Amino acid sequence: FNKISNTFINFYHKNFATLIDGDREDQIYYSHLSKLSEYIKDDRLLLPLNILYLKRSLYSQKTPEETIKCFVKIERLLKKHEINDIKLLADYLVDCVFIKGFSNAHNLKKFQDGIQDGHKAIQLYESLNNSGGVFKSYTRMAWISLYQGDVEQCSHYLSKVDKNILYSIENYITKEY
Repeated sequence: FNKISNTFINFYHKNFATLIDGDREDQIYYSHLSKLSEYIKDDRLLLPLNILYLKRSLYSQKTPEETIKCFVKIERLLKKHEINDIKLLADYLVDCVFIKGFSNAHNLKKFQDGIQDGHKAIQLYESLNNSGGVFKSYTRMAWISLYQGDVEQCSHYLSKVDKNILYSIENYITKEY
C-alpha cells in the first residue's frame, strides 16, 4: 500500500493542474483514490491520501458537508502524525485558509488561525521556490478577507501577488480556485 499511496501522491504533484471536475480522468483518479483509502489501515499512509481527497471536495464545490467531514478526519490524523511532503503540507495549509476563513468569518480567532495557515504556506512555498503556491496563498487570504468585509486587508494581500501574476495566469487559471 505504501508504493500505491506514493504513486497517487506523485500523480497529484505532476498532474493536478490538468484535473478538472467532471472529466473522465478526474473521476477515475478520485474513484480509485477513494477505493484505495478504504483498504489502508495505516493512518500515516491514509493522511496524505485524505488531503488529496479534500482537494477534490473543495474544488468541485458539490458537497460542503463532505469537505468538512474530510477536514475533520485530517485534523484528527494530524494529532498523531505529520505530513512529510512539504508541498502537500503547503497545499493543505492553503486549503485551511479557505475552510477556516470562509466557514468562520464571524469568529475572529478561527478566522485568524486560517490566515496564519496561509502565512505558513507562503513560507513553505518560498522554501520550494514555488511562486504559484505563493500566489495561491495570497489570493486565498485576500478572498477570505474580502468575504469578511476587510477591503484594506484584501488590498494588502493582493499587492503582494503582483510579482507572481504572470506565472499564475498561465498555471492557475484552470486550476482548483
